[in-house]
Amino acid sequence: MNRRNVGLVVLLAGSLVVGALLGVVNYRLFLSSVPENYLSAMGRAMAPAQFIGVGLLIGLVMFVWSLLAVVLSRGFRAPPAQGSPPRVGRG
Repeated sequence: MNRRNVGLVVLLAGSLVVGALLGVVNYRLFLSSVPENYLSAMGRAMAPAQFIGVGLLIGLVMFVWSLLAVVLSRGFRAPPAQGSPPRVGRG
């Protein structure tokens, strides 16, 4: 794998981990704020999957947002100064 693909995989993994951690934190906040007798058995059983699933979706949105920022940042670079040598390498 080249460096770009490794960077994309690391970015995806990192954003999914952050999203899952956000889901776990929100689930614990949910458990601490909602009384036990207000939850049904199904709601209590489904809540962890729902919170972590939403956290993973948030992580995926963060990944797409980061990719969009990387792609659009190329259009906002300043033009090279007069007399400077041309850029070599990644274009």
